[in-house]
Order: sequence, then C-alpha cells, then structure tokens
Amino acid sequence: MGIPKTVEKSKIGKNTKIWHYAVVYGSEIGDNTNIGSNAEIGEAKIGNNCRIGHGAFICSGVTIEDDCFIAPGVCFTNDKQPSSAKALELHKAGKKFEPEKTLVRKGAVIGTNATILPGITIGEGALIGAGAVLTKNVPPGETWAGNPARKLK
Repeated sequence: MGIPKTVEKSKIGKNTKIWHYAVVYGSEIGDNTNIGSNAEIGEAKIGNNCRIGHGAFICSGVTIEDDCFIAPGVCFTNDKQPSSAKALELHKAGKKFEPEKTLVRKGAVIGTNATILPGITIGEGALIGAGAVLTKNVPPGETWAGNPARKLK
C-alpha cells in the first residue's frame, strides 16, 4: 500500500517525494523537491530542489522558485480581507476568486511557523525568521524576523 496522500490535477517533477497525508492539488512541483507530511499545496508553483516542511500551507497565487526551504508550519495567505460573504458573492456571480500573488525567489529560507501575507515578494537568498509575520517585501539577501517582521541589522 503506498504512502497515504492526495495528489490531484498536479504536475510532479522527477525524484520529488510527497510524504504522509500531504494534499497537493492543481499545482506544479519541480524535480528533487520534498513535500513534508500534512502539508497542503493548492494551485501553487514550486521549483526544483525545494524542501517544504511538515504542515506547511501553500495556497493559490504562491510561486516558490528553485532551492528554497520552507520550514514546518509556514502559512502563506492570498487574500488580505477574506470573508465568507465575499466568497458567496463571487460564487453567485459565477466569478472565480483571484488570489494576490506571492513570490519567493531562489534560495530563500522561511523559518518555522512564519506567516506570509499576500502580495509579498521575498528576495533571492533572503531569510525569514521563525514565527515572523511578513507584511512587506524583503530585498535579496536580507534577514527579517518578528511580528510584524522587520529587517535585522
């Protein structure tokens, strides 16, 4: 019996491993990437050689480039003001939700339990500390931490 997981309507690269109880739908995952158990990835793009930690939530509108590390429990969001009323209104009008886009550039690292608000770009090689709440773009190579996250000197 293989590893219990759910993968639907997704393109999965060579040598990519998806662990127990992970859910992947409508997504593109590159080669040599590791998706930890209980992670959820929906309508997102993830590059080659990435590590996605256990219990991470990566939603629609998120693109993660090659060689990134997303630690356990990281949560991406795609709507600054989510509401069930707005969702119902879109459904009744026959419209599809358009997520805000978030981009994680090559080689970035996001620490455990960080929350990434929508519409953010995390620069190449940047580091986001554990537990950070990221509300602003992060330039390449910088380290940010805290709630709200700020650049560390």
